[in-house]
Amino acid sequence: MKKIFFAILFMACFAINASSATYSSIYYFEVSEANSCIKFPTDIWRSPSQNAYAINAIFYSDSEFLHISFQEDLGYGSIVIYRNGNEIINDNPQMNYGNVVSYDLSEYGNGEYVIVITTNDGDIYIGAFINAE
Repeated sequence: MKKIFFAILFMACFAINASSATYSSIYYFEVSEANSCIKFPTDIWRSPSQNAYAINAIFYSDSEFLHISFQEDLGYGSIVIYRNGNEIINDNPQMNYGNVVSYDLSEYGNGEYVIVITTNDGDIYIGAFINAE
C-alpha cells in the first residue's frame, strides 16, 4: 500500500513539474485527522524540503470532510485533490489569511489522497493523507 501511495505522490509531483516549467517553490504541509494526534503521512517528508505553515488542513474521518485554512495571504490559486491518482476536485478559491475551504469527500470513499495547491505566484503546496475508515 505504501508503494502505491508513493507512486501516486511521485506521479502528482512529476505532473506538476511538467505542467509548470516556472515555479517559485515547493512546500509540504501535514494533514491532521480531527480529534487525533495522527498526522498523515509521517515518513514521506524525510527528503530535504520546505515545510509549509501557511496552510492548515484537517480531515474529519467521521464525516469525511476536509477543511483547508490559510494562515497567510496566498491570493488566488488552484486546489486539486487526487484520490488514488485520479483527479476528483479542481477548485480556484481566494486563499487569504483566515479563509477556509471545505470539501465533502464522502462520495469518494477510502483511498490515498493528495492535495496540490498552486498559487498565482507559482508556489506549490502538497499535502497527503489516507482515508481508511
